Amino acid sequence: MAKNEPIPWKDNRTEEQKYKYRKMVAGAKIIRLSAIYEEAVRANRWDPDRECYLDEYGKTAVDHKKIDIEAIIQEYKEEDEYWQKKWWGDEEEKKKKKELIDEIERNSEKISLDEFIELVNRVREGITKIEESKKDETSKCEVVCSKCEK
Repeated sequence: MAKNEPIPWKDNRTEEQKYKYRKMVAGAKIIRLSAIYEEAVRANRWDPDRECYLDEYGKTAVDHKKIDIEAIIQEYKEEDEYWQKKWWGDEEEKKKKKELIDEIERNSEKISLDEFIELVNRVREGITKIEESKKDETSKCEVVCSKCEK
């Protein structure tokens, strides 16, 4: 398990429960950001080059009135989906793999050895495509998660 990786757990909440929780967390994040911004304004840390206020570490302080809570909720949603897919896999992906294996089992009794080898190769190609699409999706999600950590 990576340093910042949360403990694996199966998310059985309804979409409404997930949304309410994410909204609460996003609201708390906005409150923290507003405190940083207000402190930067009080300390008069205006950067004329970047035309913004800076926090005590020199990072941009964002006005909480300009933050879209739905965008933050969407970030949390994408991060949650990334971890759930990473830990438990995608249901559609599992279904496709199972269908491919079932096809082999159904047809293995009725076909010749050459046809069976061809079928196995087709299944391998299908599984490879599924895994490649999963890697692409994982890399996209890692980019999203890296943005969440910032």
